Amino acid sequence: MIPDPTLQAGIETIQKGELAKGTELVKVAAEKGNVQAIMLYAQLLFSRNKQDAYQYLHEKAKAAVPGVLHRLSLMRVFLTPKC
Repeated sequence: MIPDPTLQAGIETIQKGELAKGTELVKVAAEKGNVQAIMLYAQLLFSRNKQDAYQYLHEKAKAAVPGVLHRLSLMRVFLTPKC
């Protein structure tokens, strides 16, 4: 697999501590259909707002993006506090 330069730039920007700018770069890569970027963007959303992350992954699952339904299930089961 050829690495996506936008995703790579996003990851490097986040590692430098520029979360907002890095998240936007990851989002751009995700919008191009990069599955790794989609998963990372969902994780970044999850850290800010769980419902936004669930909605985002649900939309991607409807679009049959590989692995998204699995990630959504894992987040709901293992990362959501039990009531």
